[in-house]
Amino acid sequence: MNFELVTLNSSAYPPTGSLHARAPEGHALLATGIVLLFLGGVRLWIFGAGALAAAAAAPLAWSLLRDYQKTRFYTFLDPDRDPLGAGYHILQSKIALGSGGVLGKVLAHLSIIDHYDGFAKGVIDTRDVIYFVNVTALALFLTLRTLEARRWKG
Repeated sequence: MNFELVTLNSSAYPPTGSLHARAPEGHALLATGIVLLFLGGVRLWIFGAGALAAAAAAPLAWSLLRDYQKTRFYTFLDPDRDPLGAGYHILQSKIALGSGGVLGKVLAHLSIIDHYDGFAKGVIDTRDVIYFVNVTALALFLTLRTLEARRWKG
């Protein structure tokens, strides 16, 4: 197991946790951290143990939530309970995603052409720069892993 990768990734979790509570980008950072742990060689049983621990802690966490937090959770699960109040934004998101579907939105976001469009127009958007830095880092990481695997095979 690559302990440097695990140490680097675990040091990123406190900021990831704070972003998870505030912005949609936190979900992507959390998912990226999990994928990096998996690619770094962490065994699947460790992920299973973490999921089991989270499931065991869920009743305690639920009892610590305040009433408005539980209402938000219920609204997330069933936004039709209050379509003009708390569920309004979730229903609008469902309408927006219906235009291209989740898969269409994900593929459009992952498209290199979509991120290159701003550069072609002369606009430098930090989201596009971060996207290309991440694509380059992923390509370098996969190349390094391939070369290491070939070296150890003989």
